[in-house]
Amino acid sequence: MGIFDKIFGKKESSSGSNKIKLGKLYNSALNNAQKGKFKKSFNEADLIINHFKDSSNQMNKINDDVKNLFNINLVPMVYDSVGFRLIDVYQIRATALAGLKDYKSALKDLDYVISNDENYADAYFTRCQCYLHYNRDVKKAIKDIKKFKKLRPDDPDGERWLHNLNLFSKKVDNPEKYKLKD
Repeated sequence: MGIFDKIFGKKESSSGSNKIKLGKLYNSALNNAQKGKFKKSFNEADLIINHFKDSSNQMNKINDDVKNLFNINLVPMVYDSVGFRLIDVYQIRATALAGLKDYKSALKDLDYVISNDENYADAYFTRCQCYLHYNRDVKKAIKDIKKFKKLRPDDPDGERWLHNLNLFSKKVDNPEKYKLKD
């Protein structure tokens, strides 16, 4: 039984059908995260990521042969063909994890997103919030919100958050004593 059998209760049929199902699952994960249904969003995003990990293992074997013969990397083409990037799914999962107060895991996903796209504004914004909630690291939060502002200069959230973080950092005489332990 494949991943889509579990989700949709049908047997997988074709790659075109899988693309549509992945798109629907992606949209559902995104909508659930936006609605605050974090557990459901996390589960959906996690299914997509696991699907890509499984597919990637198979694809990498084929890709190595293709790269050797034609000097072409097929893996990005496969991800692009479904209409979203894998890092988009990691961003959704990180948002869900943050909503579930699993900030440590959310930070891992956000680091992955940013390491693959240093201009992913939403990842900086979410990571800023996770830094504050997880370990009260105001310096890292300010650094991320500044990067968010640089990427989205017209977004009022960036200015508001930066202002509040600067006020908070001035009130806290010793931020180290407010850090939470693992």
